[in-house]
Amino acid sequence: MNYFEIEKVLENWFKLKPENCNINIAGRSFGGRYGEGLQNPVSFFIGSDILRINFHLYEILTIVKPEGVSVINGENLVIRTAKEVRFGWFYYGGAIKSVNWCEEIYRVQEEEIQFIEIFENKISDEVRKFDGEYLVYIECSSSLKS
Repeated sequence: MNYFEIEKVLENWFKLKPENCNINIAGRSFGGRYGEGLQNPVSFFIGSDILRINFHLYEILTIVKPEGVSVINGENLVIRTAKEVRFGWFYYGGAIKSVNWCEEIYRVQEEEIQFIEIFENKISDEVRKFDGEYLVYIECSSSLKS
């Protein structure tokens, strides 16, 4: 997909006014369990190899070299694959300072995903098998309201 095709998909998705979105990356729901870390997208940016989606407050989803970007089942945004996906946020309840920045990083390595988590200044790193249909699945629906 080229820059203009991805931009068109995102523009159409934002016209749907998606909210209450569960973010699933490589089969893992942000926030721990499905439906607990709901996000509301507010804007997006597309560069030559980067797609960035900003969510309410300070959460940022960055996708490097996204492929297969589309909207399915009404209002759900999916990304088939990418080189890397990052989801970052400021530690909830903490001051908005760089020391409180948390991030989950997913690096695609053929059929495996290197998962790096930076949380409370600690770094964990592991490799997981992934054979799902979509690397990123953002499920948005009023039925997901908490």
